[in-house]
Amino acid sequence: MNTLKKQIVGFLFAGFSANVISFIVYVLFYKIFNFSIISSSIFGQCLGVFTNYAINSRIVFRKNLGLKMKTIYCSYYGLSIFFVGLFIEALINMGIEYRISWLIAILSISILNFIFVKFLAFKN
Repeated sequence: MNTLKKQIVGFLFAGFSANVISFIVYVLFYKIFNFSIISSSIFGQCLGVFTNYAINSRIVFRKNLGLKMKTIYCSYYGLSIFFVGLFIEALINMGIEYRISWLIAILSISILNFIFVKFLAFKN
C-alpha cells in the first residue's frame, strides 16, 4: 500500500477513534447532564481532537509538531469544533434528529480535516 493510502487509512482510524469518544461525550453531556447541544458538541469534539492528534502524530504521520504548528493546529480545530457545533444545531433546528445531525456534521468536516492534517500540519 502506498504512503497516501496508508495515511488515509490511518487518518480514518484516528478519526473513527476520536469520533467514538466525541460521540459518547456528546450524548452523555446532552442527555445525562442536560448541557446544550452546542456545549455538548464542543466538549465531545475537544476530547476527540486530543485523541485524533495523539494517533495522527504518533502512528499515522509519525511526526510531532513544533510549538508554532501546534498553535495553528489547535486554532484550526478550535474553529472547526465551533462550526461543527453550529452546524449540528442548525441541522437540529431543521428537524434532523440530534444523532443524525452529529453524523452529517462530522462526515462533512472530515474531508477538510484530512486536507489540513496531510498538507499543512504534518506535511513532509
